[in-house]
Amino acid sequence: MFIAMNIFTINNTRMAEFEEVWTNRERHLSEMQGFMNFKLLRGEASEDEKSRDYISHSTWKNSDDFWAWTKSENFKLAHKNKTPEGIIMGPPKFRSFETILDES
Repeated sequence: MFIAMNIFTINNTRMAEFEEVWTNRERHLSEMQGFMNFKLLRGEASEDEKSRDYISHSTWKNSDDFWAWTKSENFKLAHKNKTPEGIIMGPPKFRSFETILDES
């Protein structure tokens, strides 16, 4: 399996807006070959309590399926509406991982 994550640092006063954008967003993931699941994760507040990290976490059968998604029309549709200014503090940080062990 392949896991793709974007880490977003969100202004603590705008968390509800960020969550609403993602809750109402068209994702078009389930239509893609190799897509397994998606989660939006909320972390703890930063030490200064001005921000918190969120992670968009998707699991794919393999990396080729994920990269095909990023080049697809479905990807363009899912990303057509931008998050309003001031919610995300800086660009997201992309991380990806290949599964070595999986115990369910």
